[in-house]
Amino acid sequence: ARPWLFKNYLERQRLQGVQLLQLSDVEDVAFQADPFVWVAGQQPGVHLFADEPSLTVGGDGKTAKLVELCYGSQVLQQLSGKPLLPPGFVIGTFSEVRQYMSLLVDEMAAHPSCHKKGVSGAINNFVAHGTHPGIQIHTYENRRGPVWTGANVPRSNVLADADNDLINEDGYKYAVLHQYDQHEELWKNLLKRFLKSRQQWNLVTCGAMTFRTSQPILRRNAASPASKTQAAGPSSFPPVGGIAG
Repeated sequence: ARPWLFKNYLERQRLQGVQLLQLSDVEDVAFQADPFVWVAGQQPGVHLFADEPSLTVGGDGKTAKLVELCYGSQVLQQLSGKPLLPPGFVIGTFSEVRQYMSLLVDEMAAHPSCHKKGVSGAINNFVAHGTHPGIQIHTYENRRGPVWTGANVPRSNVLADADNDLINEDGYKYAVLHQYDQHEELWKNLLKRFLKSRQQWNLVTCGAMTFRTSQPILRRNAASPASKTQAAGPSSFPPVGGIAG
């Protein structure tokens, strides 16, 4: 699971002088602005970003089942009305994000019997909605914060400005687009703007021969909608100064 990888990486690197840390999915995350500019002006702590306002821990069938499997029906009842917090993007002060990853790993180690697909999301919601000495956790609404989580956003609720950048209900441009690949038109727009505008040289092997091409090589992505193709290579700008995984 991702928390194990992040925690082990951070322990091995022994990073010095790092003040802010971002941990992010790669394949389904794109950047419209530098999220470190935003987080530098926020309170210290761990910053997490909710799914659509209508989605709660208890209302998401998969997460609810895994929370109950890990912690029991009483804990599920306590968390049932809390906003659903997907685990794909987190940012904040270095020491507290690192502590947060350690908490997630400790919870996973303490509940080996519930290690099913998606358990990291259930444990993330359990930890995020708890109180932990030494860690300040800040959460943000999907329609008003700096991070857009798009898988469950109706197409009619996707807002864009004159430059075709996605904006929240307050009119501010989202810095991060998470799960953008669940929207075909948005995916195509990002492909056009961020991939085709860059001269990417891709190696194409045919038998014993290798060719270079200046255009992205497209392939089917089985994990995405059936009609979608995906560019080989990076699907978004890399996180500036962060650790992607």
